[in-house]
Amino acid sequence: MRFHSLDGLRGIFLILMMHSHMQAVVNSWLGKISHHDISLADASNGFVFLSGLMAGFIYTGRMIRVGTDGMTRIVLTRVRTLYLYHATLIFVLLLMSGIALGLSLEVRQLHPFMSDPLRSKLVALSLSADLSYMDILPMYMMFLAGTPLVLRLFRRGYVVQVMVASILLWLLAQTGLSEFLTSRAERFLGLKKVRWSLASTST
Repeated sequence: MRFHSLDGLRGIFLILMMHSHMQAVVNSWLGKISHHDISLADASNGFVFLSGLMAGFIYTGRMIRVGTDGMTRIVLTRVRTLYLYHATLIFVLLLMSGIALGLSLEVRQLHPFMSDPLRSKLVALSLSADLSYMDILPMYMMFLAGTPLVLRLFRRGYVVQVMVASILLWLLAQTGLSEFLTSRAERFLGLKKVRWSLASTST
Protein backbone atom coordinates (compact mmCIF):
# COMPACT_ATOMS: atom_id res chain seq x y z
CA MET A 1 0.00 0.00 0.00
CA ARG A 2 1.39 3.36 -1.05
CA PHE A 3 0.41 6.85 0.05
CA HIS A 4 0.89 8.93 -3.09
CA SER A 5 0.49 12.25 -1.28
CA LEU A 6 3.33 11.35 1.11
CA ASP A 7 5.45 10.05 -1.76
CA GLY A 8 4.83 13.35 -3.55
CA LEU A 9 5.97 15.31 -0.51
CA ARG A 10 9.09 13.18 -0.28
CA GLY A 11 9.79 13.95 -3.92
CA ILE A 12 9.44 17.68 -3.25
CA PHE A 13 11.86 17.39 -0.32
CA LEU A 14 14.36 15.59 -2.55
CA ILE A 15 14.15 18.37 -5.13
CA LEU A 16 14.69 20.98 -2.43
CA MET A 17 17.69 19.08 -1.05
CA MET A 18 19.22 18.79 -4.52
CA HIS A 19 18.82 22.51 -5.16
CA SER A 20 20.26 23.34 -1.76
CA HIS A 21 23.36 21.21 -2.39
CA MET A 22 23.78 22.52 -5.93
CA GLN A 23 22.93 26.15 -5.19
CA ALA A 24 26.46 27.32 -5.95
CA VAL A 25 26.07 25.88 -9.45
CA VAL A 26 22.42 26.38 -10.38
CA ASN A 27 21.87 29.62 -8.42
CA SER A 28 18.08 29.23 -8.44
CA TRP A 29 15.50 30.90 -6.23
CA LEU A 30 14.36 27.41 -5.17
CA GLY A 31 17.78 26.67 -3.71
CA LYS A 32 17.50 29.72 -1.50
CA ILE A 33 14.58 28.19 0.42
CA SER A 34 16.60 27.09 3.40
CA HIS A 35 15.87 26.30 7.03
CA HIS A 36 18.55 28.83 7.89
CA ASP A 37 16.27 31.55 6.55
CA ILE A 38 12.65 30.49 7.06
CA SER A 39 12.35 27.73 9.67
CA LEU A 40 14.01 25.46 12.22
CA ALA A 41 13.78 22.38 10.01
CA ASP A 42 14.81 21.67 6.44
CA ALA A 43 13.94 19.32 3.59
CA SER A 44 16.18 16.55 4.85
CA ASN A 45 14.36 16.50 8.21
CA GLY A 46 11.04 16.27 6.40
CA PHE A 47 12.28 13.54 4.09
CA VAL A 48 13.59 11.40 6.94
CA PHE A 49 10.40 11.91 8.98
CA LEU A 50 8.10 10.98 6.09
CA SER A 51 10.31 8.03 5.15
CA GLY A 52 10.03 6.70 8.70
CA LEU A 53 6.27 7.21 8.69
CA MET A 54 5.95 5.42 5.35
CA ALA A 55 8.16 2.57 6.55
CA GLY A 56 5.97 2.16 9.61
CA PHE A 57 2.80 2.02 7.52
CA ILE A 58 4.16 -0.30 4.85
CA TYR A 59 6.11 -2.77 6.96
CA THR A 60 3.47 -2.98 9.67
CA GLY A 61 1.10 -4.13 6.94
CA ARG A 62 3.67 -6.64 5.75
CA MET A 63 4.14 -7.88 9.31
CA ILE A 64 0.40 -8.44 9.69
CA ARG A 65 0.21 -10.33 6.38
CA VAL A 66 3.40 -12.43 6.41
CA GLY A 67 4.49 -12.35 10.07
CA THR A 68 7.47 -10.75 11.76
CA ASP A 69 10.04 -13.07 10.20
CA GLY A 70 8.65 -12.50 6.72
CA MET A 71 8.60 -8.74 7.30
CA THR A 72 12.22 -8.85 8.49
CA ARG A 73 13.30 -10.69 5.33
CA ILE A 74 11.53 -8.10 3.17
CA VAL A 75 13.23 -5.23 5.02
CA LEU A 76 16.67 -6.82 4.76
CA THR A 77 16.13 -7.41 1.05
CA ARG A 78 15.36 -3.71 0.70
CA VAL A 79 18.51 -2.82 2.65
CA ARG A 80 20.54 -5.04 0.32
CA THR A 81 19.03 -3.27 -2.70
CA LEU A 82 19.91 0.14 -1.24
CA TYR A 83 23.46 -1.04 -0.57
CA LEU A 84 23.77 -2.06 -4.21
CA TYR A 85 22.65 1.45 -5.19
CA HIS A 86 25.25 2.85 -2.80
CA ALA A 87 27.99 0.66 -4.26
CA THR A 88 26.97 1.61 -7.80
CA LEU A 89 27.19 5.30 -6.95
CA ILE A 90 30.68 4.77 -5.55
CA PHE A 91 31.88 3.14 -8.76
CA VAL A 92 30.24 5.90 -10.82
CA LEU A 93 32.11 8.50 -8.75
CA LEU A 94 35.34 6.57 -9.24
CA LEU A 95 34.72 6.53 -13.00
CA MET A 96 34.00 10.27 -12.99
CA SER A 97 37.18 10.82 -10.99
CA GLY A 98 39.20 8.89 -13.54
CA ILE A 99 37.72 10.96 -16.36
CA ALA A 100 38.42 14.19 -14.46
CA LEU A 101 42.03 13.13 -13.87
CA GLY A 102 42.42 12.19 -17.54
CA LEU A 103 41.13 15.60 -18.62
CA SER A 104 43.12 17.41 -15.88
CA LEU A 105 39.93 18.89 -14.44
CA GLU A 106 39.76 20.27 -10.91
CA VAL A 107 36.59 18.92 -9.25
CA ARG A 108 36.60 19.66 -5.51
CA GLN A 109 33.77 17.24 -4.70
CA LEU A 110 35.73 14.36 -6.24
CA HIS A 111 39.03 15.06 -4.46
CA PRO A 112 38.87 12.06 -2.08
CA PHE A 113 38.29 9.67 -4.97
CA MET A 114 40.87 11.37 -7.18
CA SER A 115 43.64 11.48 -4.56
CA ASP A 116 43.21 8.00 -3.06
CA PRO A 117 40.75 5.90 -5.10
CA LEU A 118 41.33 2.55 -3.39
CA ARG A 119 41.06 3.81 0.19
CA SER A 120 38.08 5.99 -0.67
CA LYS A 121 36.30 3.05 -2.24
CA LEU A 122 37.02 0.74 0.69
CA VAL A 123 35.84 3.11 3.43
CA ALA A 124 32.74 4.02 1.42
CA LEU A 125 31.82 0.39 0.72
CA SER A 126 32.37 -0.58 4.37
CA LEU A 127 30.24 2.39 5.54
CA SER A 128 33.04 3.24 7.95
CA ALA A 129 33.57 6.86 6.89
CA ASP A 130 31.35 9.47 5.32
CA LEU A 131 32.56 11.04 2.12
CA SER A 132 31.02 14.15 0.60
CA TYR A 133 27.47 13.50 -0.62
CA MET A 134 27.70 9.80 0.29
CA ASP A 135 26.01 9.79 3.70
CA ILE A 136 22.28 9.77 2.87
CA LEU A 137 21.91 6.20 1.62
CA PRO A 138 24.00 4.69 4.47
CA MET A 139 21.92 6.62 7.03
CA TYR A 140 18.71 5.47 5.36
CA MET A 141 19.97 1.86 5.34
CA MET A 142 20.74 1.99 9.06
CA PHE A 143 17.29 3.37 9.90
CA LEU A 144 15.64 0.76 7.71
CA ALA A 145 17.70 -2.08 9.19
CA GLY A 146 16.44 -1.07 12.66
CA THR A 147 12.79 -1.02 11.54
CA PRO A 148 12.04 -4.73 12.21
CA LEU A 149 13.23 -4.42 15.83
CA VAL A 150 11.14 -1.30 16.43
CA LEU A 151 8.02 -2.84 14.89
CA ARG A 152 8.48 -6.01 16.93
CA LEU A 153 8.69 -3.92 20.10
CA PHE A 154 5.56 -2.00 19.13
CA ARG A 155 3.72 -5.26 18.52
CA ARG A 156 4.73 -6.54 21.95
CA GLY A 157 3.36 -3.43 23.61
CA TYR A 158 6.57 -1.51 24.30
CA VAL A 159 5.16 1.69 22.81
CA VAL A 160 6.14 4.02 25.67
CA GLN A 161 9.63 2.58 25.90
CA VAL A 162 10.23 3.05 22.16
CA MET A 163 8.94 6.63 22.30
CA VAL A 164 11.12 7.49 25.29
CA ALA A 165 14.18 5.95 23.62
CA SER A 166 13.45 7.91 20.44
CA ILE A 167 13.17 11.19 22.33
CA LEU A 168 16.39 10.49 24.22
CA LEU A 169 18.23 9.72 20.99
CA TRP A 170 16.93 12.93 19.46
CA LEU A 171 18.07 14.93 22.49
CA LEU A 172 21.45 13.25 22.30
CA ALA A 173 21.79 14.35 18.68
CA GLN A 174 21.01 17.97 19.64
CA THR A 175 23.68 18.19 22.34
CA GLY A 176 26.67 17.39 20.16
CA LEU A 177 27.45 14.42 22.40
CA SER A 178 26.80 12.12 19.47
CA GLU A 179 29.70 13.70 17.57
CA PHE A 180 31.95 13.22 20.60
CA LEU A 181 30.96 9.56 20.87
CA THR A 182 31.39 9.08 17.12
CA SER A 183 34.88 10.56 17.19
CA ARG A 184 35.82 8.30 20.11
CA ALA A 185 34.50 5.26 18.23
CA GLU A 186 36.42 6.29 15.11
CA ARG A 187 39.59 6.68 17.14
CA PHE A 188 39.05 3.27 18.75
CA LEU A 189 38.50 1.63 15.34
CA GLY A 190 41.44 3.47 13.80
CA LEU A 191 39.24 5.35 11.33
CA LYS A 192 40.12 8.90 12.31
CA LYS A 193 43.31 8.92 10.29
CA VAL A 194 41.50 7.58 7.23
CA ARG A 195 38.70 10.10 7.50
CA TRP A 196 40.95 13.10 7.98
CA SER A 197 43.33 12.02 5.27
CA LEU A 198 40.39 11.99 2.87
CA ALA A 199 38.94 15.25 4.14
CA SER A 200 42.28 17.03 3.98
CA THR A 201 42.42 16.57 0.21
CA SER A 202 39.47 18.92 -0.25
CA THR A 203 41.14 21.86 1.51
